[in-house]
Amino acid sequence: MLSQRQGQVLRIVTQEFITTGTPVASELIVRNYGLGVSPATVRNDMALLEKEGYLLRPHTSAGAVPSHRGYRHFVETMEAPPELPPGEQHMISHLFHQVERDTEEWVGLAASLLARLTHYASLVTRPRVEENLFRHIGLVSLHHFLAMLVLVMREARLRQQLLPLAEPASQVALDAAAARLNQACYGLDAAAIEGLAEEMADPLDQTVARAAVALMRRDSLQEMVELQFYGWSHILSEPGLAGRAVRETVEALEGRGVPASLLPAEGLRVIIGEETQDEALYPLSLVIASYGVVPRVKGFVGVVGPTRMHYARAISAVTYVSNQLSQLVGEIYE
Repeated sequence: MLSQRQGQVLRIVTQEFITTGTPVASELIVRNYGLGVSPATVRNDMALLEKEGYLLRPHTSAGAVPSHRGYRHFVETMEAPPELPPGEQHMISHLFHQVERDTEEWVGLAASLLARLTHYASLVTRPRVEENLFRHIGLVSLHHFLAMLVLVMREARLRQQLLPLAEPASQVALDAAAARLNQACYGLDAAAIEGLAEEMADPLDQTVARAAVALMRRDSLQEMVELQFYGWSHILSEPGLAGRAVRETVEALEGRGVPASLLPAEGLRVIIGEETQDEALYPLSLVIASYGVVPRVKGFVGVVGPTRMHYARAISAVTYVSNQLSQLVGEIYE
């Protein structure tokens, strides 16, 4: 366990490195922070912090920089991050209420605002319900072998997709199939409808029921780990993060997404470097918050930046934007 002074030295090194990007020497700490101890004492503290894995020395004679463990200590001992300035809060609130009930607009606006406020890449998902329930299905014939499926789920969520047919079907046949499914499936979840589909005698009913199940699962939290990313240029322009290695990291994050185990069940989570458990992501930190009407409707929003992230600013921005999204989702679903 760190002493109070050792913790103070670690916070100074971390904050200085976040601000300047330059390794921090003991002489700077003694000169600028007046800890009331000798330079030798500060050097001893820094040597212990290095031994315990909180600090690293890029070069033998250079100053120290925080390790991933050092950043974790910095975040966990941080005072409550300051709120965003009133002017920024007003601007964010005003922009969100201009788009009102268009959830797709919310997603794009949240991502754009966070990238602008933090100068990091942003990540976001649209809100999804915990588990969809079947309300109504409609089928529209587009061709003998092709129909448009329109599915209405709990809380009036509507999804549609093209449905290829193994056998030709008239509009009359499609209407009859939809009527049978609406009677049999009303109020059921995807698992229950999947079970019913196995027992359906009519191949058309089976095809439509299985397509509905796929749509319901695609739109539920159980299937939701895909994130949309915005503003990668902010990451690629960060000193020390340019080059092929980071481009490969970006491609890995966009291709694989964020592991579901790292997403917060509720509230905000800070994930630093090695905590991602994915070597390709070690150069990065993520600040992610859930939003919505927990646990019924939930989405995620956050930022991705270097481990040398301005954590207080990132946490403040993500917290405020996620709160705004929660209010908007609440107006629809509560």
